[in-house]
Amino acid sequence: MTAVELPRIPWRVPDWHADSACRLFPELDWVEAKPGSAQAFACRIVCAACPVRWQCAEDALKRGEPHGISGGLDKQDRKALAREYGFPPPTVLPDHGTNARRVKHGCDCVPCKAAHALYERERRARKRARAVWSGPLLVLVVPYKAGRGRIARPGQLLLPLDLPTPAGAEREPVSEPVSEPALPAAA
Repeated sequence: MTAVELPRIPWRVPDWHADSACRLFPELDWVEAKPGSAQAFACRIVCAACPVRWQCAEDALKRGEPHGISGGLDKQDRKALAREYGFPPPTVLPDHGTNARRVKHGCDCVPCKAAHALYERERRARKRARAVWSGPLLVLVVPYKAGRGRIARPGQLLLPLDLPTPAGAEREPVSEPVSEPALPAAA
C-alpha cells in the first residue's frame, strides 16, 4: 500500500466557502468540538441548515480531514463514510523529515529519507553497543584446521559461538575466582 499525500490546507479558499453558515457563528469551535458535547451539537444544528453542507462534507472527505466538524460530520462519521465510499481515511500524518513518515506512510521525499537513514545509523550503533561479549574467550594453543585449507594459528581468539570447544583450544578465565571462607568443622 502506498501513501497518498493529502493536501491539508487548500491553496485557495473554495468558492462555496463564502456561502457557508459557519461563518455567521465564529463563537462556535468547529475544530476542537468534542463528540457528544453541547458545542458539537450546536455545530451540527448549524450545519443542518447550511446551504453548502454537501460541498463542505465532500471537501473534508476528499482531504481526509482528521479534525473538527465539517458538513455536519465529525471524525467518526467521516471515517465510516471514507471506508464505505473509498475516500482516504481521516488521519494525521507525521511531519516531513521524520522516520515515522518514511516507514509508516512511505514518503519518498529527501528529508524523510535522510531522517530514516539517520534513524537506521543510530539503531545499528545501539545494537553494536549491546553486542559486547561477556563470556569466556576461546584462545588457541595449537594450530587448528578450520575448513578448506584454513588454519587458525596459536594465540588467535575464536568467535564465541555456542559450539563444543575444538581440540587444542582452552578457555581463558573471565576473572579471578573468589575464594570462599572455610567453614568450621561440625563437632
